[in-house]
Amino acid sequence: MENNYPVGYLAALLVLGLLSRLKNRHRLPLPPGPPGHWLWGNVTEMNEPHRAVKATLEYRKIYGAVVCLRTISSTTIILNDESAAMELLDKRASETADRARNVFVRELMGWDTSTVLHRHNNRHRQLRKTMALILQQSQARTYSSLHSSNLVLFLKALAKTPENFTHHIDDSASRFIMRLAYGHDIMENDPLVAAVRAGQIYMEDGLATHRWVNSLPFLRYYPSCAPGGDFQKIAREGLRRRLEYANVPFDTVMDAVPSFTSQLLEQKGGVNASDEDIDLIKWSAASLFGGGTATTVSILTTLIFLLALHPEAVQKAQEEIDRVIGRDRLPTVHDRGSLPYVEAVLQEAMRYYPVVPLCIPHSTDEDIEFRGYLIPKSCSIEANMWGIAHDPDIYPDPHVFRPERYLQEKPNLDPRKYIFGFGRRVCPGIHIAYDSTFINCAGLLAVFDFGASPELVKDVEIVGGRDSVEIWKLFNSSKIV
Repeated sequence: MENNYPVGYLAALLVLGLLSRLKNRHRLPLPPGPPGHWLWGNVTEMNEPHRAVKATLEYRKIYGAVVCLRTISSTTIILNDESAAMELLDKRASETADRARNVFVRELMGWDTSTVLHRHNNRHRQLRKTMALILQQSQARTYSSLHSSNLVLFLKALAKTPENFTHHIDDSASRFIMRLAYGHDIMENDPLVAAVRAGQIYMEDGLATHRWVNSLPFLRYYPSCAPGGDFQKIAREGLRRRLEYANVPFDTVMDAVPSFTSQLLEQKGGVNASDEDIDLIKWSAASLFGGGTATTVSILTTLIFLLALHPEAVQKAQEEIDRVIGRDRLPTVHDRGSLPYVEAVLQEAMRYYPVVPLCIPHSTDEDIEFRGYLIPKSCSIEANMWGIAHDPDIYPDPHVFRPERYLQEKPNLDPRKYIFGFGRRVCPGIHIAYDSTFINCAGLLAVFDFGASPELVKDVEIVGGRDSVEIWKLFNSSKIV
C-alpha cells in the first residue's frame, strides 16, 4: 500500500493545478513573475536561500515592483519597492492585515496562538492591546535603568570573552526580556531561557524552510510512517516545544517580582483570572521574548560585523561620545538625541542587512485590485525589506556602509520606517527596540575598539571587498523567512 502514496498524491497535484488555472480565468491578471515548472510552479524560486536578494537584483529589473510567484496551490506577491509596500500594506492595512496560511507552523505546530502569526481578528487585537500596556512609547522610557544595568553585564561578559560575542548578545537580549516580561533574572544555562529558545528555533526554522504541506494543505493528514512523512514528527516536536515556550516561564510568575505578566495577572484577579485572560497574558508575554530577542540579536550581530570592517566610522562615533559624554560614565537611552552620529551608525546597520529581509507574509481575506493586478484572496504578500534597503533611488551606493547619509541636508529615508513592519502588523515593541539597540550600540562604541579577523578579511576579499554588491553572501541565509 505504501507505494501507492506518491502516485495518488501526484494525480491529486495535477488536478489541483488544472483547477487553479481554470479558476483564475476571466479575471484581472496576476502580477508578472518568473516562469515555473508546468506542474510545480515556482517551488524552486520559493526555496531560494537568498530570495530577497534575487527578487531585488534579478526579478525587479525584469518584472518590476510587484512580482508574483506561484506554486500548485499558493500565490506569493513580492513588493520590491518602498512605495508599493507602503501603498498596499500601510495605506490599505484594513485589507492586508491578515496572515497567510502556513499549515506547517501555524496549524500543525499550533503557532497561530502567537501575536506575530495570529490571524487578524478580535483575539489578535486583544493581544496587541495587552502588549501595548508595556510597550507603548510613554512606557518604554521608564525602562532606562533596566537597559543600563543590562548593558553593564553585557559589556563585562564581552570583555572577558570577546570571541563569544554572539552568545553574549543573545544572553543580554534574553536577560532584558525575561526581566521585563517575567521578573526573572536568568542564570547560566537557564532552563526557562532554554525552553523558550527551543520553541523559537522550531518556529523560525519552520518559517524559513519550504514544506510541501504548505503548498498542498491536504498533506497535513499524510501519515508520519509513510515515505516523506518525517515532517509530521518534526511538527509534533515543534508543538510540544511551543507549549513549553509559553508555559514554562509563565508558570514561574505567580511568585516572581513585579513584571509585565505578574502585574497583568494581579489586575485580572491573580489565581482567579479567567482562562481567556490567562491565555492572552501568557501569549502576550511569550511574544515579547520571541520578537524582542530575535530583533536585538540580529541588529547587534550585523552592527559588530560592520564596525569591524569600517574603523573610520568607529573613530567618528567614539570621538562624538568622548566629546558629548566624556569617559566618566556609559551612555544611556536619554543620550539618543545628543549622539546623532552614533544613531546614524545604528540606522545604517539596520538598513545594511534588515532583521527580516522578506517580511513575514501579510494576506487578504478577499480578492483585491492593486495597480491593475489581481491580489488573490489568501495569497502571501511579502515586502522585500532587503530590496527597499538597497534601492539606489532611495539610498545612493546602497552597498556602501555610510552613516552620513542620514545626517545630510536631505537625509536618506530612515530604515526604521519600514524594517519593523507595516500597518496593523508593525512590531508592537518598536520603541523598546529603538532604545535597546541604541544603548547597546553606544555602549559598545564607548568601551571597545573593533577590527576584522584574518578570516573575515579573507572572506570579504573573496566577494570583492567591503563595498561589493555581493557582500550579502557573508550573511546567514537563515535570516530569510
